[in-house]
Amino acid sequence: MGRGKAANNWGLLVNRAGGDPAPLFEAALDDLRTALERRPTMAEAWVQRARVRLNLGGHLAGTGKDPLDLYSAAEADCGKALDLLRPFAAARLLRGRVRMTLADWRSRRGEDPGPDFGRAIADLGEAIRIRPGYFEGWRCRGDARMNWGIWQSHHGGDANALYAAALADYEEALRRRPNDADTHAHRAQVRLNWASHGMQARRDPAELHRTALADLDLALELNPKLSDAWCWRGMIHHNWGNWEGGQGRDPREHF
Repeated sequence: MGRGKAANNWGLLVNRAGGDPAPLFEAALDDLRTALERRPTMAEAWVQRARVRLNLGGHLAGTGKDPLDLYSAAEADCGKALDLLRPFAAARLLRGRVRMTLADWRSRRGEDPGPDFGRAIADLGEAIRIRPGYFEGWRCRGDARMNWGIWQSHHGGDANALYAAALADYEEALRRRPNDADTHAHRAQVRLNWASHGMQARRDPAELHRTALADLDLALELNPKLSDAWCWRGMIHHNWGNWEGGQGRDPREHF
Protein backbone atom coordinates (compact mmCIF):
# COMPACT_ATOMS: atom_id res chain seq x y z
CA MET A 1 0.00 0.00 0.00
CA GLY A 2 2.91 2.35 0.71
CA ARG A 3 4.01 2.46 -2.93
CA GLY A 4 0.45 3.22 -4.05
CA LYS A 5 0.24 6.07 -1.56
CA ALA A 6 3.57 7.46 -2.74
CA ALA A 7 2.48 7.30 -6.39
CA ASN A 8 -0.74 9.14 -5.53
CA ASN A 9 1.16 11.88 -3.70
CA TRP A 10 3.59 12.22 -6.59
CA GLY A 11 0.64 12.45 -8.98
CA LEU A 12 -0.79 15.32 -6.96
CA LEU A 13 2.54 17.18 -7.17
CA VAL A 14 2.74 16.60 -10.94
CA ASN A 15 -0.84 17.83 -11.34
CA ARG A 16 -0.12 21.03 -9.39
CA ALA A 17 2.91 21.63 -11.60
CA GLY A 18 0.76 21.37 -14.74
CA GLY A 19 1.89 17.90 -15.79
CA ASP A 20 -0.11 14.76 -16.57
CA PRO A 21 -0.67 12.81 -13.32
CA ALA A 22 -2.80 10.06 -14.89
CA PRO A 23 0.02 7.46 -15.25
CA LEU A 24 0.97 7.91 -11.59
CA PHE A 25 -2.64 7.63 -10.43
CA GLU A 26 -3.09 4.51 -12.57
CA ALA A 27 0.09 2.99 -11.10
CA ALA A 28 -1.23 3.75 -7.60
CA LEU A 29 -4.50 1.98 -8.43
CA ASP A 30 -2.59 -1.07 -9.67
CA ASP A 31 -0.59 -1.27 -6.43
CA LEU A 32 -3.67 -0.83 -4.28
CA ARG A 33 -5.57 -3.48 -6.23
CA THR A 34 -2.75 -5.92 -5.50
CA ALA A 35 -2.71 -4.94 -1.82
CA LEU A 36 -6.45 -5.50 -1.53
CA GLU A 37 -6.27 -8.86 -3.30
CA ARG A 38 -3.79 -9.95 -0.63
CA ARG A 39 -5.48 -8.31 2.35
CA PRO A 40 -9.11 -7.46 1.54
CA THR A 41 -9.85 -6.60 5.17
CA MET A 42 -7.38 -3.66 5.24
CA ALA A 43 -9.81 -0.76 5.68
CA GLU A 44 -7.16 1.93 5.16
CA ALA A 45 -6.29 0.48 1.72
CA TRP A 46 -9.92 0.86 0.61
CA VAL A 47 -9.83 4.50 1.75
CA GLN A 48 -6.52 5.10 -0.02
CA ARG A 49 -7.88 3.67 -3.26
CA ALA A 50 -10.92 5.91 -2.95
CA ARG A 51 -8.57 8.91 -2.61
CA VAL A 52 -6.72 7.94 -5.79
CA ARG A 53 -9.96 7.44 -7.70
CA LEU A 54 -11.23 10.83 -6.52
CA ASN A 55 -7.98 12.48 -7.64
CA LEU A 56 -7.95 10.73 -11.02
CA GLY A 57 -11.62 11.60 -11.52
CA GLY A 58 -10.89 15.25 -10.80
CA HIS A 59 -8.07 15.21 -13.34
CA LEU A 60 -10.30 13.62 -16.00
CA ALA A 61 -13.10 16.10 -15.31
CA GLY A 62 -10.60 18.93 -15.78
CA THR A 63 -9.75 17.58 -19.24
CA GLY A 64 -13.40 17.33 -20.28
CA LYS A 65 -13.79 13.59 -19.70
CA ASP A 66 -16.55 11.86 -17.74
CA PRO A 67 -15.42 11.03 -14.17
CA LEU A 68 -18.67 9.41 -13.03
CA ASP A 69 -17.38 5.82 -12.95
CA LEU A 70 -14.34 6.83 -10.88
CA TYR A 71 -16.39 8.90 -8.44
CA SER A 72 -18.92 6.08 -8.05
CA ALA A 73 -16.12 3.55 -7.47
CA ALA A 74 -14.52 5.86 -4.88
CA GLU A 75 -17.86 6.11 -3.07
CA ALA A 76 -18.12 2.30 -3.06
CA ASP A 77 -14.55 1.95 -1.73
CA CYS A 78 -15.41 4.20 1.20
CA GLY A 79 -18.50 2.12 1.87
CA LYS A 80 -16.37 -1.02 1.96
CA ALA A 81 -13.99 0.61 4.45
CA LEU A 82 -16.94 1.54 6.65
CA ASP A 83 -18.24 -2.03 6.48
CA LEU A 84 -14.88 -3.19 7.84
CA LEU A 85 -14.28 -0.52 10.47
CA ARG A 86 -16.83 1.56 12.35
CA PRO A 87 -16.53 4.27 13.47
CA PHE A 88 -14.02 5.49 10.87
CA ALA A 89 -13.97 9.28 10.71
CA ALA A 90 -11.48 9.46 7.82
CA ALA A 91 -13.68 7.22 5.63
CA ARG A 92 -16.75 9.32 6.48
CA LEU A 93 -14.86 12.49 5.64
CA LEU A 94 -13.61 11.13 2.34
CA ARG A 95 -17.00 9.77 1.29
CA GLY A 96 -18.48 13.16 2.12
CA ARG A 97 -15.87 14.79 -0.13
CA VAL A 98 -16.59 12.29 -2.91
CA ARG A 99 -20.33 12.91 -2.67
CA MET A 100 -19.79 16.69 -2.64
CA THR A 101 -17.63 16.36 -5.75
CA LEU A 102 -20.35 14.27 -7.40
CA ALA A 103 -22.90 16.94 -6.52
CA ASP A 104 -20.75 19.72 -8.00
CA TRP A 105 -20.21 17.65 -11.16
CA ARG A 106 -23.94 17.02 -11.54
CA SER A 107 -24.75 20.69 -11.05
CA ARG A 108 -22.34 21.65 -13.85
CA ARG A 109 -24.19 19.19 -16.09
CA GLY A 110 -27.53 20.81 -15.28
CA GLU A 111 -28.66 17.92 -13.06
CA ASP A 112 -30.13 18.22 -9.57
CA PRO A 113 -27.25 17.86 -7.07
CA GLY A 114 -29.49 17.92 -4.01
CA PRO A 115 -29.43 14.19 -3.14
CA ASP A 116 -25.63 14.03 -3.37
CA PHE A 117 -25.21 17.21 -1.32
CA GLY A 118 -27.59 15.80 1.30
CA ARG A 119 -25.64 12.55 1.54
CA ALA A 120 -22.34 14.44 1.69
CA ILE A 121 -23.56 16.63 4.55
CA ALA A 122 -24.79 13.55 6.44
CA ASP A 123 -21.40 11.83 6.08
CA LEU A 124 -19.51 14.94 7.15
CA GLY A 125 -21.82 15.37 10.12
CA GLU A 126 -21.05 11.81 11.18
CA ALA A 127 -17.29 12.45 10.83
CA ILE A 128 -17.72 15.48 13.11
CA ARG A 129 -19.76 13.43 15.60
CA ILE A 130 -16.97 10.85 15.78
CA ARG A 131 -14.23 13.50 16.02
CA PRO A 132 -15.65 16.86 17.18
CA GLY A 133 -12.23 18.50 16.84
CA TYR A 134 -11.97 17.49 13.18
CA PHE A 135 -11.03 20.72 11.37
CA GLU A 136 -11.42 19.08 7.94
CA GLY A 137 -14.91 17.85 8.82
CA TRP A 138 -16.18 21.32 9.75
CA ARG A 139 -14.44 22.91 6.76
CA CYS A 140 -15.74 20.37 4.23
CA ARG A 141 -19.29 20.50 5.56
CA GLY A 142 -19.18 24.28 5.23
CA ASP A 143 -18.09 23.84 1.60
CA ALA A 144 -20.93 21.39 0.89
CA ARG A 145 -23.56 23.64 2.45
CA MET A 146 -22.24 26.73 0.67
CA ASN A 147 -22.15 25.01 -2.72
CA TRP A 148 -25.65 23.64 -2.29
CA GLY A 149 -26.80 27.09 -1.24
CA ILE A 150 -25.30 28.62 -4.39
CA TRP A 151 -27.15 26.06 -6.50
CA GLN A 152 -30.42 26.73 -4.65
CA SER A 153 -30.03 30.49 -5.06
CA HIS A 154 -29.35 30.18 -8.80
CA HIS A 155 -32.44 27.99 -9.22
CA GLY A 156 -34.92 30.18 -7.35
CA GLY A 157 -34.73 28.38 -4.03
CA ASP A 158 -34.34 29.75 -0.50
CA ALA A 159 -30.65 29.38 0.35
CA ASN A 160 -30.70 31.32 3.62
CA ALA A 161 -30.63 28.28 5.93
CA LEU A 162 -27.78 26.66 3.97
CA TYR A 163 -25.69 29.84 4.00
CA ALA A 164 -26.29 30.33 7.74
CA ALA A 165 -25.28 26.71 8.45
CA ALA A 166 -22.19 27.00 6.22
CA LEU A 167 -21.13 30.16 8.06
CA ALA A 168 -21.49 28.37 11.40
CA ASP A 169 -19.38 25.44 10.12
CA TYR A 170 -16.59 27.74 8.96
CA GLU A 171 -16.62 29.50 12.32
CA GLU A 172 -16.20 26.12 14.06
CA ALA A 173 -13.35 25.25 11.68
CA LEU A 174 -11.63 28.57 12.46
CA ARG A 175 -11.96 27.96 16.20
CA ARG A 176 -9.78 24.92 15.62
CA ARG A 177 -7.39 26.48 13.11
CA PRO A 178 -7.68 30.29 13.36
CA ASN A 179 -4.84 31.07 10.96
CA ASP A 180 -6.10 29.03 8.01
CA ALA A 181 -6.20 31.53 5.13
CA ASP A 182 -8.35 29.36 2.85
CA THR A 183 -11.08 28.99 5.46
CA HIS A 184 -11.20 32.75 6.07
CA ALA A 185 -11.55 33.17 2.31
CA HIS A 186 -14.33 30.57 2.12
CA ARG A 187 -16.20 32.27 4.96
CA ALA A 188 -15.99 35.46 2.94
CA GLN A 189 -17.34 33.58 -0.09
CA VAL A 190 -20.38 32.46 1.93
CA ARG A 191 -21.01 36.04 2.97
CA LEU A 192 -20.59 37.29 -0.60
CA ASN A 193 -23.09 34.75 -1.95
CA TRP A 194 -25.50 35.29 0.94
CA ALA A 195 -25.39 39.02 0.31
CA SER A 196 -26.14 38.47 -3.39
CA HIS A 197 -29.02 36.16 -2.48
CA GLY A 198 -30.42 38.79 -0.11
CA MET A 199 -30.10 41.55 -2.71
CA GLN A 200 -32.52 39.59 -4.92
CA ALA A 201 -35.05 40.04 -2.09
CA ARG A 202 -34.06 43.73 -1.70
CA ARG A 203 -32.18 43.16 1.58
CA ASP A 204 -29.33 45.56 2.35
CA PRO A 205 -26.02 43.64 1.89
CA ALA A 206 -23.83 46.14 3.76
CA GLU A 207 -23.10 44.06 6.89
CA LEU A 208 -22.35 40.87 4.97
CA HIS A 209 -20.12 42.79 2.57
CA ARG A 210 -18.23 44.48 5.42
CA THR A 211 -17.58 41.22 7.24
CA ALA A 212 -16.62 39.45 4.01
CA LEU A 213 -14.03 42.13 3.27
CA ALA A 214 -12.64 41.76 6.79
CA ASP A 215 -12.32 38.01 6.22
CA LEU A 216 -10.50 38.57 2.94
CA ASP A 217 -8.17 41.15 4.49
CA LEU A 218 -7.15 38.55 7.07
CA ALA A 219 -6.87 35.77 4.47
CA LEU A 220 -4.54 37.92 2.37
CA GLU A 221 -2.51 38.91 5.40
CA LEU A 222 -1.99 35.21 6.08
CA ASN A 223 -1.40 34.33 2.42
CA PRO A 224 -0.91 37.24 -0.03
CA LYS A 225 -0.77 34.80 -2.96
CA LEU A 226 -4.36 33.64 -2.46
CA SER A 227 -5.67 34.66 -5.89
CA ASP A 228 -9.33 33.81 -5.19
CA ALA A 229 -9.33 36.28 -2.30
CA TRP A 230 -8.32 39.15 -4.58
CA CYS A 231 -11.02 38.12 -7.05
CA TRP A 232 -13.72 37.97 -4.38
CA ARG A 233 -12.71 41.41 -3.03
CA GLY A 234 -13.31 42.82 -6.51
CA MET A 235 -16.68 41.08 -6.76
CA ILE A 236 -17.79 42.43 -3.39
CA HIS A 237 -16.92 46.02 -4.30
CA HIS A 238 -18.60 45.62 -7.70
CA ASN A 239 -21.82 44.19 -6.21
CA TRP A 240 -21.86 46.69 -3.36
CA GLY A 241 -21.33 49.59 -5.74
CA ASN A 242 -24.22 48.42 -7.91
CA TRP A 243 -26.44 48.17 -4.85
CA GLU A 244 -25.50 51.65 -3.62
CA GLY A 245 -26.11 53.13 -7.06
CA GLY A 246 -29.50 51.41 -7.22
CA GLN A 247 -30.40 53.01 -3.88
CA GLY A 248 -29.57 56.47 -5.19
CA ARG A 249 -26.30 56.72 -3.27
CA ASP A 250 -22.80 57.50 -4.59
CA PRO A 251 -21.16 54.17 -5.53
CA ARG A 252 -17.72 55.56 -6.37
CA GLU A 253 -16.19 54.39 -3.08
CA HIS A 254 -16.63 50.80 -4.29
CA PHE A 255 -15.81 51.26 -7.98
